[in-house]
Amino acid sequence: MQRGYSKSLGLPVQIIRALRSTQAGRELAKIACEKRVNRTGLLNNIRDVLPAYIPLFSQFIEDITPYFSTITSPNHQQVQWLLICLDEMSDTQQIKAVSYLLTNVSNNIATNHSLLVDWLRNNYRNGEKWYKLLDPARQKLREWIGGINYGDFQKLVNLILNRLDLQDFESNQLRRRRDFWANYSNRFERLRILLPKTSQIAIGYQIQDDVDLLEDDGSDLTEVCIFDFGEWFVVEFFRGGGSETRLFPKNSRNEQILFGESTLSVKRIRCLGGDRHDHLYLWQEFSPTWLNNHGILPNPNTQPSRNPTADKLQKRENKLEPWKREIERLEREAKDYCNKICFLID
Repeated sequence: MQRGYSKSLGLPVQIIRALRSTQAGRELAKIACEKRVNRTGLLNNIRDVLPAYIPLFSQFIEDITPYFSTITSPNHQQVQWLLICLDEMSDTQQIKAVSYLLTNVSNNIATNHSLLVDWLRNNYRNGEKWYKLLDPARQKLREWIGGINYGDFQKLVNLILNRLDLQDFESNQLRRRRDFWANYSNRFERLRILLPKTSQIAIGYQIQDDVDLLEDDGSDLTEVCIFDFGEWFVVEFFRGGGSETRLFPKNSRNEQILFGESTLSVKRIRCLGGDRHDHLYLWQEFSPTWLNNHGILPNPNTQPSRNPTADKLQKRENKLEPWKREIERLEREAKDYCNKICFLID
């Protein structure tokens, strides 16, 4: 009986010791984290033993994110605890806590905990709360969201390279694309992955989020990634004829088709039009300028493109004309296909 009585006093004794500490708020946050409870849960645990009106019980909520930021490698349960605490806060408390979190927690933690990034994206990326964050916090949130989405893109490319029987030139091109888009990882707002049936079977369920089946419309086999860059949608065709990048303005029509339609195919996307860029010789030197002209900028400290020699420029030009003719042919095919299936195009 005495043993049980001592056990019931364990938490109150911990809290009394915390209240006497020079960092009482942090100590209370630590106890709440260990018990996996928010402020309300903590008070419910001690309401029959300690008075809830003690001021520090109201104030320690401001120490939640400062305490969390001291955890070097938080686990999934600790991240879940943080989120239940954030959900309990008032708007003013939450914005202050989120700002602290974004500017004091390392990118590695965000990379390892997509749950945290998803919560921040859902609550802060759009709407008035976004504008209440200071610039450094907004920039960090962009980086966290982009890092998670680029990680999915990188994982997809690596799986394709490891699991599909590609020709050498296809493998090399995929590696170059993976490395090229790493320079834009801060800008990835959303990502949609579309796979042909053969790729979906080969890759299995290694990537589970935002992966859809690409409808077979007779086009060459290719995987497709759609990136949301805020003002623009970028569509990457990985392989096959054309093998281009397409750029579409972000409007309600394009958003509904590219991110809302459950059924998409290569021809359905191509018949939308948009601006397009090749993946021919020297494409990595020319694509940044093309993207920059549309306001899509690389991450800070990205090395600028090199200036090709006249001979290299001529070699590229010789390859470009046949590619343009091929793209025009593919676009005509796509429009004919979309007309037949009544896929309406303005």
